[in-house]
Amino acid sequence: MAVITIGAEIADGGQQFGNDYTILNYNHPANGTGKITAVSIKYGTDATGVKVIIFEEVGANTFTARSSAALGDLAAGEHADIAVDLDVVAGDFIAFYQVTGNPRFIDNGHDGIYRKAGDQSAGVGVDFGAFLDDDGEMWALGEGETVAVGGAPSGSVGGLLIL
Repeated sequence: MAVITIGAEIADGGQQFGNDYTILNYNHPANGTGKITAVSIKYGTDATGVKVIIFEEVGANTFTARSSAALGDLAAGEHADIAVDLDVVAGDFIAFYQVTGNPRFIDNGHDGIYRKAGDQSAGVGVDFGAFLDDDGEMWALGEGETVAVGGAPSGSVGGLLIL
């Protein structure tokens, strides 16, 4: 099976988002169809109620959750290779949610982040509104059929990363 990647490359960022938001990375869709099997994540502060979510785009600014996994409470710092079992289809997008905690992002002028208040892990036809002007450092790794979809990171190891 081929490796599936989804999300943006890892980098050191200083932007922070508040609590109780679902944050979706639109810049780098999944490059294949199959299962996401591992995620890695990093927070600048302790985080509670962390979830990873795979979304399909169903309309302009509108998304439906395909699959999600609860990661629970995570201490500040990096957590590598957390086992998950998430369905993903080529072109899907990765997102995360946390009740509390301060994930960080790069403020680099890319229109690549959608943000919606609350836990959208079961959302159907959720309108995320306009882009934020940041690029999220979150991505995941899995196995399945590789399909040519642009934007996936190369040379990275790990999964979902929030700096």
